Amino acid sequence: KRSQKQHRMYWALITLVLDNQDYFKNKDHLSHYIKLKIGHVDVVQYKGEVIEVTKSISFSSTKQEEFNSFIDKAIDFIISDEGLWPGVERDTVLNEVYDIIGINFA
Repeated sequence: KRSQKQHRMYWALITLVLDNQDYFKNKDHLSHYIKLKIGHVDVVQYKGEVIEVTKSISFSSTKQEEFNSFIDKAIDFIISDEGLWPGVERDTVLNEVYDIIGINFA
């Protein structure tokens, strides 16, 4: 069964990144960008043209194991050299996200 808390964590991550960058104007655009960059896409062909369409992360379309991998790849991309926060430590990002959604490990 998919984790509601983890789904909230993803959108908290998107909000955090959105609030600390100047490229994207809304959560959906940022989320689509990240999905494209990490390959969370379906490939569609039409009259010889190939396009990538971002996959849904809804509860009905994404199993827990796939979502675990998805969120790990999203964080890895965000902090990568090509990402939106190059050089930021993974734990720093996660701690900020946990604060947003009210998870306290202390």
